[in-house]
Amino acid sequence: MSLDRPGFPFFIDGLWETGVRVPGNQDKPLYKVSFVSQGKVYELYARSVGQADLFGFIEIFELVFGEKSSILVDPAEDAMKLEFAQTERLFLPMHSILRIEQMQPNLDFKPRIVALPQKAGTQTTNTAEQAQISNLYRPAPKGRPDDQGC
Repeated sequence: MSLDRPGFPFFIDGLWETGVRVPGNQDKPLYKVSFVSQGKVYELYARSVGQADLFGFIEIFELVFGEKSSILVDPAEDAMKLEFAQTERLFLPMHSILRIEQMQPNLDFKPRIVALPQKAGTQTTNTAEQAQISNLYRPAPKGRPDDQGC
């Protein structure tokens, strides 16, 4: 039996479906994935989102960008297209995901990157001197031995 024969069941997104496969992905749902990476909130659109085989990761593939317009050029969207141009599948840690939304298929959308606001007086560098010490371990003040006598 041929797989492209009308009425032959095929496997899509975890479900067996029967019918004729139409070229293109208009029948697949569109997902908006918001995640944090390097101090920025990314909003990407994809046709397929799911749990990855890698433990603790979400797999995103079939990335979708807005339609190419000759009149308006969005530099943020172009930057995202360049950043993810060679990306076949994107694996994101679960803790970086903010939200996954299923969108309406014919919605006008724009992928974007938003910089997170910083608190006043903070810097983006992460050095040991600037890191706060957790409550689990506090070293003894200089010049005074700790309770253990070390």
